[in-house]
Amino acid sequence: MKKTMVLLIGLLLLVSCDDGNVVLQTISFGDATIAKCDNTNLLYKISENQSMIFEFEESTTIAPFKNDVNTKQPLAIDNLKNKLIYRTYNGNPVKTSICGTILDANPQITQEWIAEYGTVEIKTSAILSAPNTNNATKISKFNHAIVFRNVGWKKPDGSTQQETEIPFGTVQTNPDYNLPFGFDSDANTDVIKSSCDTSIFNFSGSESLRLKLKPATFDVLFATIAGANAKTALLDNDNTLTYSLYNNIINNAFYCVIPQPTAPVLLQEWKAENGISDIKGTISVITTTQTATQFKHTITLKGVTFKRNNVTFYYGDIIEMGSFVTQ
Repeated sequence: MKKTMVLLIGLLLLVSCDDGNVVLQTISFGDATIAKCDNTNLLYKISENQSMIFEFEESTTIAPFKNDVNTKQPLAIDNLKNKLIYRTYNGNPVKTSICGTILDANPQITQEWIAEYGTVEIKTSAILSAPNTNNATKISKFNHAIVFRNVGWKKPDGSTQQETEIPFGTVQTNPDYNLPFGFDSDANTDVIKSSCDTSIFNFSGSESLRLKLKPATFDVLFATIAGANAKTALLDNDNTLTYSLYNNIINNAFYCVIPQPTAPVLLQEWKAENGISDIKGTISVITTTQTATQFKHTITLKGVTFKRNNVTFYYGDIIEMGSFVTQ
């Protein structure tokens, strides 16, 4: 009887012992960071003798790490276009164990799980620069937080396991544009009154800053009455401020052609958010007497935030757009 009990205990120990292929009930990589294979759409994490590999499709219509905020639909894990793989090894893997055209012979893969289904959730946020003395900020990077949800794993023995949530980590990308914003905040800067509508322009090569006002607002702000008190209006759907970047030099005449020409090509367009009284988005104009028949109008923008594709940056507390003269 005692011999039988010893044999049973020994058998149970053999069944529960590790033979080198550890079956995890919950996959965890602790604080391991995400790395990327060169010139491929393959991300991976390594922690001791395990790795997780995420290979994704990226095209003109599907861009998981596109630099806009919170607009992406979850990707489907299908083991075709978007693949997720978990592996264990008989040693500690390195980059060439995963990224090489011919993978390293050592360490050897001891176990491989293939995700047959699930979704990839990517939440993107903008990382802004530190504010300058005018509290203005710029977009320095984008942060993409990746989580795999409801992942169905197929194991080598044919069994399956589902994980409700697997936090993969974050990757950062640089902005896919460089906004020169070559506008001087000096009040002596000359701005241009449009020759065809009630718009005010500031041009800098291939850039334009366009303050487009409805006629009634224009008449109030630029009335030929000198005074120390500023005339103000809020940015809204009818009184707009737009920053545009083109691939070549533009001028006032460009905006007066209807329909607008296809060249130069518009590369970026950012709209100022609507204003809130005494808080943000204010247009302020002070009019002074230039000569007996001329008046100088100096335009100041206060608390302007620009937005594009749910990404925002703050232009500054007080920006002197410039001035122009009327008869």
